[in-house]
Amino acid sequence: MKKIGIKPNSETNNSKDADFQFIYKDQSWPMKIIGKLFKHFYEMVPTLIGQTIYLPTKWDLFSDSVKEIILLHEQAHMNQQKKYGWLTYMVFTTLFFPMLFCPFRLYWEKEAWEETIRKKAVQCRSLLLEDEGFQWFVSQKSLFYTVRSGWMWNNKEEVHAWLCNTIQKEMWQYKQLSRQDIETKIRLFRH
Repeated sequence: MKKIGIKPNSETNNSKDADFQFIYKDQSWPMKIIGKLFKHFYEMVPTLIGQTIYLPTKWDLFSDSVKEIILLHEQAHMNQQKKYGWLTYMVFTTLFFPMLFCPFRLYWEKEAWEETIRKKAVQCRSLLLEDEGFQWFVSQKSLFYTVRSGWMWNNKEEVHAWLCNTIQKEMWQYKQLSRQDIETKIRLFRH
């Protein structure tokens, strides 16, 4: 088990640096069992439980930029656990997962991605849409509305509108882009 700290630009993080531990999923017998049932989850999806991130077996294939955006996102989840309490957070995010719509998980995932986008916008400023890790995040068509996400959000158009609006809001102070400009860029990432 290795302990690392997320230390993004102090302008984005103030004094909320989070230390956490990470373990590769193939070093955890419960994750190995889950991995037999959900291969994509095991190979590609980081999982946060408390202050431990279980890294997917293909973690080393991700670029540093992609790893950074994932870790910023997991830090946002750690902040949520502190705010709402670990038990409350775990119960309400996994209550129906992965078979049914889970409004609590959707709320917290959106909140965490909004925080992640905000932090990346502060880091990258007008170049947010050029950041490789951010492009990877935007290219993940299945982030909210497929089996891979537990069908959190069943309306693709709403996901797209939320994403474009969030990007536009967070980038506005650095670069004023129209919603159409953002939609055009996002389409390019997804092809």
